[in-house]
Amino acid sequence: MKNHADALSPSAPSIFPPAFYTLAFAGLCFFFWFLGGRAVFRNDEQQHLHAALSSAEGKLPYRDYFDNHVPAFQFLAGLEIKALGIKPSPDLPVMMRRLAFPWLAAQLLLLVLISRSVFYEDRERYLSAALLGGALLPFMAAQARPEPLWGTLFLLSLYLFSSRRPSVKSFFLVGLVNGLNTCVSLKTLAFPALPELLSLPVLFALYPAGLIASSGAALLGGLLVFPGLLLLYFGHAGALAEFFHFAIFYTLRAAPGSGGHIGIAVAAIFLASGLSYFAAKVYNSRIRAESAAFIVPVAFSLAVLFLYPVREAQTVYPFTTLAYLCLGALAVKGLWAVFSGLRARRTALALLLLAAVSGRLALEKAFADNNAGYRKDLSVMLKLQPGPGGMVMDAKGESLFWRRPFFYALETFAVQGLKDGTIKDSIPQDCAREAAPVAYMKYSYRFTPADMAFFNGNYLPVCGAPDVIAAGKRLGGGSFEVLLPLAYRVLCSSGAAAGGLLDGRKYAGGTVRLAAGPHSFKPAAGCGGAILALDRAAETGLLPCGYGGKI
Repeated sequence: MKNHADALSPSAPSIFPPAFYTLAFAGLCFFFWFLGGRAVFRNDEQQHLHAALSSAEGKLPYRDYFDNHVPAFQFLAGLEIKALGIKPSPDLPVMMRRLAFPWLAAQLLLLVLISRSVFYEDRERYLSAALLGGALLPFMAAQARPEPLWGTLFLLSLYLFSSRRPSVKSFFLVGLVNGLNTCVSLKTLAFPALPELLSLPVLFALYPAGLIASSGAALLGGLLVFPGLLLLYFGHAGALAEFFHFAIFYTLRAAPGSGGHIGIAVAAIFLASGLSYFAAKVYNSRIRAESAAFIVPVAFSLAVLFLYPVREAQTVYPFTTLAYLCLGALAVKGLWAVFSGLRARRTALALLLLAAVSGRLALEKAFADNNAGYRKDLSVMLKLQPGPGGMVMDAKGESLFWRRPFFYALETFAVQGLKDGTIKDSIPQDCAREAAPVAYMKYSYRFTPADMAFFNGNYLPVCGAPDVIAAGKRLGGGSFEVLLPLAYRVLCSSGAAAGGLLDGRKYAGGTVRLAAGPHSFKPAAGCGGAILALDRAAETGLLPCGYGGKI
């Protein structure tokens, strides 16, 4: 923790000129900007973008489209899409990462502020520690997803909670920040505010009781503002029941863990919170209030994290960030102990930064195009899309620009629900009802065997993009059944228009709209291996391999 003896005297020379830090932080920003255009797209990231696009179109979550998250990110990202007039494109994920970039800059600034507040007072050390911590930030800090927003708000609340004397005004602001954060991510719902509320007994031991009581009440008041506005919004929109069911209960009911075990652990945490008051009273003279107000909520956050049923990259993200800042502070302490000369310290710090960035460039394969295949898939699906409002079946919403007929995103717990019957598998019926012309099979293992049988019998793969399948089927020269009432063409294996008798009438290969139900096709001589192809697929040349398919 910070030592006042670390402060430089007014006459001490600066180890680095201000321009060094400006350039170093600018270099880190460029490093993440570069990664943002090349690092692999994750399916969760695309799911959130799918929801943001739906929000930009004025659709209401949980009623008009499904998302198993609280909606602050999709609302904010949707506003950006609408305000900037962003159009569908295979580069949309990168564009949205660019728009999320200010959150990365805010996190770097918070690392500087926390380093100055907690670790060091002299500028060189706290800036150096923040630089080293920032170089190790998880790439999630620059992705188009809720985590950069919730991580930034989490760090901001800790900084505001610990960096100044408690007051009604400052703690109301802390409550506002935490209240907004509860509207960002359901998976992290226990972390905003709860660790700080558990830390209030320590503050009662360090500050006047009346001050902490009024400040704590202000924190609770601020905490309720944004969730209250959210509930009013959905209540006014007539979708409050859907919000509670799909944003909260749908996810929480799948959370693992023993209720008894969790109950005992929660009781232990609250007991520790109470005991912290007496510990702070005993060691009052040895405790620096600002450090205690930072360390104690972080400790309670880690305790909650230990009990949390979902410990994923999204959940641990800000804790990983804080751990990297601590590593940076320790590294600076070591550098200053080993090297006494200004030039040696400057060189050692620059080499450490270079090593961290170089290692990450290699590990993240930043110089490879990790998204070429996905961009191709998006390009194909854009070409197949007949117009706004079209349906596509996919597992997570990665088709981005299309609506999905199936209401659930196939998260891990949703897949389990389909298997154990707690969620009805209506994917084939939904696809047939909505006449979904395209399905995206990037994560086919999330579908049930019955789903796959339906896809295999009613869709054909696109040559060169096998994860994209378009409505159609292979015809054996006899009867067949259409479950997806759409516009089709019958093609020969060469890709040429087929001739013959379709439902007993002469057919010369043009576009025909087939109703759901049984049909028949008798090909003319010389038209072998005929297929029924989606009209849009035939028009754009996005056909199965061997049928003139191309991209």
